[in-house]
Amino acid sequence: MFTGINTLGLSIALAASFIIILFVINELNYNNCHKNRKSVYRVLNFYNAFDRTLTRTPFILASTLKEEFPQVEHAINTKNIRDFTIQYKGEDILVNNAVASSSEVFNIFTLPLINGNTTKALLEDKNAICLSRNLSEKLFSGTNAIGKEITASINKEEHVLTVTAVFEDIPQNSTFKAECLINNSFTITYANKHFGTTNAETNWDQNGWHTWVRLISESNTSLIDSQFSILENKHMGENPAYHYSLQNLSDVYLRSEKVMNNSIQGNWNSIKIFSAIALLIVLIAMINYIILSTAVSSGRSKEIGIRKTFGAKDNQIKYQLLTESIVLTIIVLPLAIVFMILGLPYAEELFQTNLPIIEANILYYILSYFILTVLIGIISGLYTSVGLSKLTILNILKDKNMTGKKKNFVRSGLIIFQLVIFCFFVASALVIRAQYQYSLEKNPGFHNKNVLLIDIKDRENYTPFLNEIQANPNVIMASGA
Repeated sequence: MFTGINTLGLSIALAASFIIILFVINELNYNNCHKNRKSVYRVLNFYNAFDRTLTRTPFILASTLKEEFPQVEHAINTKNIRDFTIQYKGEDILVNNAVASSSEVFNIFTLPLINGNTTKALLEDKNAICLSRNLSEKLFSGTNAIGKEITASINKEEHVLTVTAVFEDIPQNSTFKAECLINNSFTITYANKHFGTTNAETNWDQNGWHTWVRLISESNTSLIDSQFSILENKHMGENPAYHYSLQNLSDVYLRSEKVMNNSIQGNWNSIKIFSAIALLIVLIAMINYIILSTAVSSGRSKEIGIRKTFGAKDNQIKYQLLTESIVLTIIVLPLAIVFMILGLPYAEELFQTNLPIIEANILYYILSYFILTVLIGIISGLYTSVGLSKLTILNILKDKNMTGKKKNFVRSGLIIFQLVIFCFFVASALVIRAQYQYSLEKNPGFHNKNVLLIDIKDRENYTPFLNEIQANPNVIMASGA
């Protein structure tokens, strides 16, 4: 009975810690789906007048870096198209991650092709489009999409595009996200129209694109950062308004707290908090396992006495008990993984975050779960095996096994430590709940009820829309900027 309870309790605790480890690994291994991530960099733009670092750069920067910096092997501009819809069976399908770039995007990011023989000229034609597997299946289910035509609305203008390639869906742990790729000429045309210019592709003051570069192996990034000053003075004068720097793709997710306009960003504090919670859960599980294992193992004193009578050494008994403990915890591992998978939806709802099982991280999951499980088996097994292996035949006959002040003191200490951790969890939960209730009930100092915020992307129809809202008798006040 004790063994069954011990196994079930350990598997549940491991499942909880596995969920947290899943989150931590996903956060720490962001962008590991790109094979060349160590040599891929994003160009950051520091605005001297505002003392702010942004991600937007001029379109001409990418080609200039490729021409003037020998360390730059590939360079591209990327820009998300906000208003991109595809006409399909009489309906308009909104594509959230439509990205304009050039063919070199396949040389910088890992985008394996499903259909398409080469990546050299996939986006050279103005009307070319590359689809993700998911979008291709939605539009051309069961057929080869290469060469098919698509009618798309790009920034309120209708265009007929030809599919030149289909690439694998980009994993969730990627900073660069795209459901389809189109030619960058659409962004230049829109920028010229929107800002009333004719030179968006050569204007150093028009910062509207992300610039990504892939450096030649073993390039000195510090040297490149120092060379940026020469480039800035050459193209923008002696007192340039902007200063460029490089940020490695691996640092984009977790080390961009001072970068504005960074749409996808992690939080080191969340990783630290979740890691601490996982550690405390593991400690509780380990203490429970040790206490129950001691209760179970103490009943084996007669077996140990018989083995010692027939000549068994202390080390032989110790290694046997330790091995049994490790094997038992390994047997629990599959059950814990099942509980983890079943508990993921509830954990996502509790923590208000996505906890996907990412294929590129599977090896990290397996190694972490296996090492943690074996570690618990070793630590808990050492406590019982060392104590039982040192029992003498005389003490066993007198029924003095696993008793005494020292044993009780250690066991009591473990129980007290476990209760301290439990009380810490309860106290933390109560404090967080009290703070949450306080924030809900406190007067914010302004009227925050029955207020709607509407994001209007179509600036041309903004004024008529605002007038229509103000004319509604149910609207007390309406304004915007």
